[in-house]
Amino acid sequence: MWRSSDERIDEKIKIQLLFPIISKFSQIWRLIFYTTTMKHIFVLFSLLAFLQACQTPESTTKVNYYYDLEQKVNEQIKLLKSSPVMFQKATFAEGRTEMRDINDISWEKELAFFLHANINKSALRGLYKETQMTSGDTLFKTYEATNPNLKVEKLIIGVSKSTQEFWSVQAKISSDNYLYSTQKELKMYCSNNKLQSYYIKGRQKMIFSDPEYFEIKAKRK
Repeated sequence: MWRSSDERIDEKIKIQLLFPIISKFSQIWRLIFYTTTMKHIFVLFSLLAFLQACQTPESTTKVNYYYDLEQKVNEQIKLLKSSPVMFQKATFAEGRTEMRDINDISWEKELAFFLHANINKSALRGLYKETQMTSGDTLFKTYEATNPNLKVEKLIIGVSKSTQEFWSVQAKISSDNYLYSTQKELKMYCSNNKLQSYYIKGRQKMIFSDPEYFEIKAKRK
């Protein structure tokens, strides 16, 4: 249907007159939506705060599923840092042997493998079989992995039967994926709650490369 120029102009004017009304309505709608949303958010946060206040705080007490090796190793690290002592260390790698005396070093790094042997973790609960045997005054606690995918395959802890003093640890650790594989054998011996010696033997192989072997022996002087 043909419309005159005046009619088309009138239509444009009507539309332009509607813009303020539409804009005002849009502002009112946004205000209503914002107010309602904020009320909902406030109610939600109030409810969450109430539920949080009603919850019983979680216990911070550490639960021991297995022997706490991490605690014992950290105790030795703390002693070595507070009262430095000299150790004679021998390192065998790439067909070469290096001998040197050590005392003022980063014991956290030096004994890191022993911290990695700790299995006293919630995620590992029930995944190790524990057996015990005695030899004289020594009680040996042996933990063996029930899952072949676990990194710590075996852990043997030696403690005094009479005093529960920590004497020794032996561990086998392995890790295997499509990029590399590693195997490590660890030994640590203590006397009078003081580190006397430790031993680390390992094999590592990267993809497309030959395996590498290393061995570390250290003894208190």
